[in-house]
Amino acid sequence: MSAVAADVVVVGAGPAGIAAAVRATEARRRVVVLDEAPNVGGQIWRHRSIATLGTDARTWVDRLSRTNADVRGGVAVVDVIVGGETGDITVVAERHLGGVDVIRASALIIATGARERFIPFPGWTLPGVTGIGGAQALLKQGATFRGKRVVIAGTGPLILPVAA
Repeated sequence: MSAVAADVVVVGAGPAGIAAAVRATEARRRVVVLDEAPNVGGQIWRHRSIATLGTDARTWVDRLSRTNADVRGGVAVVDVIVGGETGDITVVAERHLGGVDVIRASALIIATGARERFIPFPGWTLPGVTGIGGAQALLKQGATFRGKRVVIAGTGPLILPVAA
């Protein structure tokens, strides 16, 4: 078990978590970033090498890498304890490869990302019909929709990146 003191703990290393960590370190805060994935990027940039990311994504990942943030991938937050009168926060995270990290901080940022809010509709179980999250997963696994007629409908943060 390792115990660490920080000013800020950021849970989630996707775009919002990266931005929060960068800004906190620029404000001279000691920052620990925790994410279940082995690399930063979250669901939106997951499993991609930095060379394949768009300009904005590369800029943010580069900015994070130039900070002194303690980025810990491959961990799952299992408990958060807020100390009584002191207000200190203790975050307990389990490492996927074994072991536990305990981080004590005065601030906690939860940046666990966007998720699909799928509402069933008539025809949603027909072949070829999928939610935007399912389409995103297919694309990231190499599926292509080029030359096919596709309708994207709805709202939310996943619509635009998947459509692009």
